[in-house]
Amino acid sequence: LSIRRQRQMCIRDRAITAGNDIPGEPSGPAIQVTVRLTNESDEAVDTAGANVTLTYGGDDRLPAAGLTGDASSVWPASIAAGDSAEAIFQFAVPSSPEGDLRVTVDILASAPNVIFVGPRP
Repeated sequence: LSIRRQRQMCIRDRAITAGNDIPGEPSGPAIQVTVRLTNESDEAVDTAGANVTLTYGGDDRLPAAGLTGDASSVWPASIAAGDSAEAIFQFAVPSSPEGDLRVTVDILASAPNVIFVGPRP
């Protein structure tokens, strides 16, 4: 997937059991999403304000709670020209809802969001 021919992105997801790493955080069935960004431009890309969200339940688009933990990571504040970086996000998603998952990646306010839609892992 190419965004403005300057950045490329790929995504992997898998079902996990996670959470409860901090007080009040939900635990149980979850989805771990790895997003890899590749900067194909001639300039660094600012990723300090980047955001990833996940919704589930098909057209209902129920928001999943983000989780923290040892397996979670974020991108560096910027990705140099020609470099790549991965970040890992975890979201609490009940095991019972049917329908697709929707992962929204928001890198820059000046660029459109990228949305991945697919079945649960």
